Amino acid sequence: MAYEVILDQKALDDLRAIVEYYDGTVHLKNFRNRLYRRMKSLETLPNIGKEVDGFRKIVILKRYIVLYRIAEDKVIIRRIYDGRTDYKLNEEGK
Repeated sequence: MAYEVILDQKALDDLRAIVEYYDGTVHLKNFRNRLYRRMKSLETLPNIGKEVDGFRKIVILKRYIVLYRIAEDKVIIRRIYDGRTDYKLNEEGK
């Protein structure tokens, strides 16, 4: 079964901030490629991430943490954090 991968608004905001930070650098292309591949893998392997505080977590480029939940046939990405920050969330994904 293929899952639909969705980025909620906070994850989109996180992604925009990362893109703005890396704009014009080679790191942006690398980040986007890795994020895309990881999101594609969640379509078929949604349980790949480690469970943390009620969410699942995958790491991209040893630095970015993607937190998500599985809901029926969807993978909902809640946040995309720099791993050097405090990424703990409450139940609403804030």
